[in-house]
Amino acid sequence: MTFPYQEFAREKMPALLADLKDLIAIDSVRNMDLATPEFPVGPGPVKALEKFLALADRDGFQTANIDNYAGVVTFGQGNQELGVAVHVDVVPPDEGWSQDPFTPWVKDGRVFGRGTSDNKGPALAAYYALLALKEAGFQPKKKISLIIGTDEETDWVGMKYYLQKRPAPDWVFSPDSSFPIVTGQAGLAVLKTDFIGKEATGLTLESFFAGQATNMIPAAATAVVSGENLEKIAAAFPDFLAKKGLTGEIKETASENGNCLKISLEGVSAHASVPWEGKKRGLPPGQLLTGLSFHRPG
Repeated sequence: MTFPYQEFAREKMPALLADLKDLIAIDSVRNMDLATPEFPVGPGPVKALEKFLALADRDGFQTANIDNYAGVVTFGQGNQELGVAVHVDVVPPDEGWSQDPFTPWVKDGRVFGRGTSDNKGPALAAYYALLALKEAGFQPKKKISLIIGTDEETDWVGMKYYLQKRPAPDWVFSPDSSFPIVTGQAGLAVLKTDFIGKEATGLTLESFFAGQATNMIPAAATAVVSGENLEKIAAAFPDFLAKKGLTGEIKETASENGNCLKISLEGVSAHASVPWEGKKRGLPPGQLLTGLSFHRPG
């Protein structure tokens, strides 16, 4: 059996891009502040799941919504099952976007927007591959299930719930990362650190902020310090920026403990699985103040 898949791809490209833009336009960041029994990880991921299932219903596939935790698009019949695991939740958009990340745009042949590559774009590519098989009249000997999760970026709540309700596929792959396929990825460790010890100087780290989720390398970091030697820190800052190739600013502010320095740095955001694609952000304030110890206020 032969099928002109390249011609099919060219023909379907406008429809695929329209579907992708509709999906990206849905802010599907997990929001546990708005979580309810109806919206297990917040309304955004559920809206994206419902949209994806609606696309499959439109094209005549069998679909199922697993209590708003996950969904499945089924093609073919058989005692054995091939699973294609995708997800529609996204990492919170960090600073540095030139346009609204949930209003997708096309530039130089590329689609820009939160979720284009992780994972709404690859999910739709896998879906349109199923559609190509369906429109070609292909009859698989095994069941193919496109399984759609809603919480891959955080705790895998969607897939865990799916596996409580349905058996695991006999084979599974996930089109989520570099094209065309990834055969393995590092594990995930989330560490919480408390800094304790004797005060070595008169400096206090008032606050430190970087990033919005545990699986992202943030594009910006901000630290506020008070106490002694603030002039020394301010004087060292321009040279530090030049050596590290970063941009940032340092300015005086005030807190309950008196005068402070607010240190802000900007780099390049990246996914936590590939931190080398970012550029030394998050760490620089600590590097700048190497050798100076802090105590926590209060």
